[in-house]
Amino acid sequence: MGIFDIFKKKKKDDDQYLKSDLNEEKVETPTQSTTSVNDSYSKNTEKSIVNRDAIDDVDASKELFDFIFKYSEYVVRYLNMMFQGNHSPIAAYEKNNGDLIGYLFVAEDMSYNLSVEQVIEKMEVEFEKRISDSAISSWVIFYHSEFNDDDNHKVAGSSSKTRAITAKYSLGNNTGFIGIPYILTGDQVKYKGFSGFSKEQNAQILSVQLTKGKDYFQEKVEIKPEIHENEVGIKIKKVNNGSLGNMWGGVFGFERLHKSNQILLEYMALVSAMGLKRTVPNAAISEMKYKDVVFRAVKSTDDSTRTAYPVIKSNFCIDVINKQINEWENSDNLEAVICGAGRDTFGITYFATDYAENKSVYHSSPKLDMTFSAILFVLTVRDDKEETILPNGASFAEDFAAYMPHKELGEFGCYDFIGILEDFYQNDILEDNMIEGYILKIRLINYEDIKDFFTIPMFINKDNMRLSNLEKGMKISGAFQLQGEIKK
Repeated sequence: MGIFDIFKKKKKDDDQYLKSDLNEEKVETPTQSTTSVNDSYSKNTEKSIVNRDAIDDVDASKELFDFIFKYSEYVVRYLNMMFQGNHSPIAAYEKNNGDLIGYLFVAEDMSYNLSVEQVIEKMEVEFEKRISDSAISSWVIFYHSEFNDDDNHKVAGSSSKTRAITAKYSLGNNTGFIGIPYILTGDQVKYKGFSGFSKEQNAQILSVQLTKGKDYFQEKVEIKPEIHENEVGIKIKKVNNGSLGNMWGGVFGFERLHKSNQILLEYMALVSAMGLKRTVPNAAISEMKYKDVVFRAVKSTDDSTRTAYPVIKSNFCIDVINKQINEWENSDNLEAVICGAGRDTFGITYFATDYAENKSVYHSSPKLDMTFSAILFVLTVRDDKEETILPNGASFAEDFAAYMPHKELGEFGCYDFIGILEDFYQNDILEDNMIEGYILKIRLINYEDIKDFFTIPMFINKDNMRLSNLEKGMKISGAFQLQGEIKK
């Protein structure tokens, strides 16, 4: 969770605009690089690379250097991953015949992941078991750490504490650490070679060329969430990577929160302390309303977990058959994203704003009458004359409308869309209408027999709009978070 999830169990400090992972560093799948680390430097791609600092011209022990040099392709591979913005840990091990095998944890989807510490622990346990079984002879795990030419090889929990790449290794009967310190300054990376290695030794390692097209991770371990089917046929899936950051960015404005999260801190404290309260099984709920925008805070009865999120009021109701509940264990199961089918026709995935209150209903009744609304992340005018995505080059019909799962955030009920603006009204929020916003009624599906087949109200912060004027009937596009709750 990022700074937006301040009431969750673990507060993190990594924030950005619309993003898929507001958590601490998690596991990502590295993209295949076809260049050496030196090529990356010269191309000045993802980050600017400046010259290496001078290092003491003292040779390390031949045994340690020869061992690390054996894994030099993975050193270069990991440096390239860093320049591509991927900080996930990787590993490699040596088979008894001398072959090196890359080892990688890969998340099945974005909603369930492991922390860097968890991945490293699982890797080491597995490698030590294989060594005990005489199946492999050595291993190395690469990760980003707090190492600063000292004995601290602790995993870096935030970007402000990231100072080096650490290689944790097993050589003979010993487990050790060695690091490559670096300094991040804006978009620049100023790096050093391995501490304790001479310039010549580091040059030999870092000049190794990667083999074009080679899959360096021959063994991959898939991270899979726990899924089971309950007695009424609904699948329950555990999620540990749920985040509310994008919803709050949609309400307060991404630029505002990017500069400072103080307004969020203040209002989350305010709604918890001063909001209208009610008690439900296993939780207490408090709310503050700003016309059709509601700030809702939820805390567990033992006060061990707190969460808060914005809710957009809606009267748009359809029948839904829910098929899967993605329950957020990172908020003690007070929140969930639910997948199902609307009007027995189209698929929907939505954040259930009343899950803490109606969890038992969701688990026992697949078919429900649901109201839907949304929070827009961005809004722009759609001009089909300038942009066409049809394979044959044809333009969209004038009243074409559609929505599709967001490429990275679909698991959380986020969508890209092209729609028709049916109506709108101003809905400013906070005291003195401090933040300007609108409720837009947007048609997402055309259906001849029912005009409002899927036309839902969506809130947009004026600062997130990429257009100056709203007009009924205009074609618009953007991205939104779908919300749903059981009709009262």
